[in-house]
Amino acid sequence: MSNGALSQDEINEMLGATDEQFAKMIQNAGEGSIPKEDINLLMNAVNAADAAKAENEEINKKFYEDNYPDKCGKEQLSAIYKIHEKFLPLAAKTLSEKLQNAVEVKISSINQITMGDFIRCLPNPTTLGIIDMKPLNGKAVMELYMGNIPTTIIIISLLENLRQTWTEVTDLKPKLEKTVTNPETLDIVPRSEGVVLLTFETTINGVQGMINFAIPYSVIKPILEKL
Repeated sequence: MSNGALSQDEINEMLGATDEQFAKMIQNAGEGSIPKEDINLLMNAVNAADAAKAENEEINKKFYEDNYPDKCGKEQLSAIYKIHEKFLPLAAKTLSEKLQNAVEVKISSINQITMGDFIRCLPNPTTLGIIDMKPLNGKAVMELYMGNIPTTIIIISLLENLRQTWTEVTDLKPKLEKTVTNPETLDIVPRSEGVVLLTFETTINGVQGMINFAIPYSVIKPILEKL
């Protein structure tokens, strides 16, 4: 600072400060010889920056709501996660029996994305099971990435585990309708529709694999109040 005026470096420092740091700087400035008009200009700049940040956050929120209108709340997403925690030991037992090897299964992640985003994330070719989710109205998708294993048989076996997992919520009767290898052929819902994507990590003899289970929002919407 020279001649009581703020240098550009000092202005940049204050603009990048936290609220607490900024308040302290202003207090220290008041005890010095900084012209009042400099302090007022700086405070106006900070207020304008805060307003612009809030406006940007609101725009981003509206963009998300407009483009991803179908989504579960945090509590519902948490409930879906807990439901599928019950799936883990069942799936591990099934896979261990089918593959004649000890298999570990854990939930790697749960996310909400659009069907289009899900399709773009998939390798091509891959193995995709189209699952009829009766009595719910619609279909889900299960992808297995576990090396050279009999995929169709494994998916059918895992669907029985899925049925057991959902018994407290609904009398689910999942059935494998067909398998496809090209993700671009998936047309169970529009690509703009949201899906709940559960990713399970499998470990067989130290080798990791993956199971993706994508449930469209329109399929689970009727039972969300039960979650």
